[in-house]
Amino acid sequence: MRNSAGSKNISLFKVAVLLSIILYFRNLYLTVMIAVYLIINNKKEFIIYLFLVVAIYIIERYRCDIIPIGIVDYKKYNYYIVDKFFYKVRFNSSETFRSGDVILFSGGSSLNDNESQFSKNIIFVHNKGSLLFSFFPRSFISNKISLLDESIQAIVNKTVYNLNSYDDLKFNMGYGLISYYFLNSIRKKDPRICIVAIVIYSLLFVFEIRFILLIIDVLCDLKDKDSTYRMTFKLLLICIINSRILTNYSVLLPLLFSLYRTIDLPIGFNTYMFMIESLLFGEADILGIFLFKHLISLKIVIFLFSLLVLFFPFLSDLFLYFSKGVSFLYGLEIPVRGQISVLSIIIFILCFRMIRNRYRDIYTFVLCIILILSPLNDPFDHITYIDVSQGDSIMIKTGLKRSCILIDTGSEFNYYKLRSRLFKEGIYTIDHLIITHDDSDHNGNIENLYSDFKVKDLVMEGKDIQWHDLYLKYCYLGEYDNDNDNSLVYYMYTDGYGFLFTGDISKNVEGTYIRKYGDLNVDFLKVSHHGSVTASSRYFISELLPDYAIISTSGQYNHPHPDVIKVLNEYLVKTFITRQCGSVSVYLTSLIDLIKTDNGEFVIIK
Repeated sequence: MRNSAGSKNISLFKVAVLLSIILYFRNLYLTVMIAVYLIINNKKEFIIYLFLVVAIYIIERYRCDIIPIGIVDYKKYNYYIVDKFFYKVRFNSSETFRSGDVILFSGGSSLNDNESQFSKNIIFVHNKGSLLFSFFPRSFISNKISLLDESIQAIVNKTVYNLNSYDDLKFNMGYGLISYYFLNSIRKKDPRICIVAIVIYSLLFVFEIRFILLIIDVLCDLKDKDSTYRMTFKLLLICIINSRILTNYSVLLPLLFSLYRTIDLPIGFNTYMFMIESLLFGEADILGIFLFKHLISLKIVIFLFSLLVLFFPFLSDLFLYFSKGVSFLYGLEIPVRGQISVLSIIIFILCFRMIRNRYRDIYTFVLCIILILSPLNDPFDHITYIDVSQGDSIMIKTGLKRSCILIDTGSEFNYYKLRSRLFKEGIYTIDHLIITHDDSDHNGNIENLYSDFKVKDLVMEGKDIQWHDLYLKYCYLGEYDNDNDNSLVYYMYTDGYGFLFTGDISKNVEGTYIRKYGDLNVDFLKVSHHGSVTASSRYFISELLPDYAIISTSGQYNHPHPDVIKVLNEYLVKTFITRQCGSVSVYLTSLIDLIKTDNGEFVIIK
């Protein structure tokens, strides 16, 4: 009987893991492949899997905002982040609110998943609302924070609300996980006290979705449930509440750590963490991984110290001094950039099976580092139109190099997307940084890039560029009275394909391009001005006749304009919009050339 129950538990656990994988990647091909795998191996598991997929699709299709109120957490740029218990909303308003204010919503619309930094945490955007009253516990804390010195406020907001600031402190607070680690340490000693602590913390500060994971652990502790049961329940509950939460790192990381303990992987925890960091962030800190437990303890101390300063402001100087000391320790890192590829994972598995030594954990950890740094990890030349929301950024990279050419940078509000992509590509050096024109959605991250990468050549005036075997031709189109029309336009021809990078030029300048450079073959067109109606004239497209067009936009300002899409469709141009498909990469190899998007779409072009 026990074996039978255990078998059912493990069966449901496997389905829950596979379901979470497809909901994280949201790839149709992967969904079908997993379904085929389950049909072949276990038809009962397939039926459960199919039922859950359909149920979650229906829930997501017809989900509505059933709770019309929320409590303001904090202000971010020109909008508010509002706590709605199971999720958060981005609230745009010209009114002035403070943390702890209870808002009544009267309307809302869906938030595009690629729109902002908070899209992984926020489900809805609400444009109408009014103040009901101020929730005393949170308004009390808000008043306490406002009385602190600005430098202290920045640290407290970072530790308590995970609100990034432009202070000079190095330490990363870990995607808002400090409160989770602290409450989890209480749970291990006494689950009942943990529940009380969660309630108190949620009343005073904010309730986070990751606290549900703690509550499940507490309930399982009280009922003496095994790790497989609790992991299954966690995954299924998160998927049902809202599967988008799986892309929230403050939820995903605790789930991945729990998964390691549940399935008892043969590799060491350090190697597991290294692979997870590489896959998710494109960078893994070797020193941080080996000192993980100690650094978590330091984060908890900083967290508790932050709370203490709220009630005893005279400790502020000591707190700031201590924070700077911790910041120095976090600055002592040994980073390895690059996202581990499928090929590297296969090589790792094959080598792992051959290692038979008591130092196996150390060998496998070193093997991971070698594979990520190896040119085999990403051996193909490619051009990537990076999804930076409303803006442009294009990376040109040869597979065997840790450097690239970068055309434009996107806006500063979406730097995390650009940085993440370059880290995952293993980039340390930008040999040529081309800025097409002086608009914040094209040049907003020059200083940020200089901080995180070695930039050898900043190109702000047109010139031809020779980079290894690639040649970028500058297309001079005259002088105009606006920045958009003065965009630097570049043409590149490689491996039998022509690439045209147009900045934000208008229809008038497009005509000049056709008259001067119309004989150049263009296969890939970076559509000008994010698909605005001011560009991509019928004449321009009919003369170029590109095979593929890429539009980089978040959908703001009615981009891309329907008339532009209509023209591209009329001339049978295959169009990729970053809002819908994420980053678009064109891979050029000796065997096959293809286009790959972040949402899993493949187009073989040779």
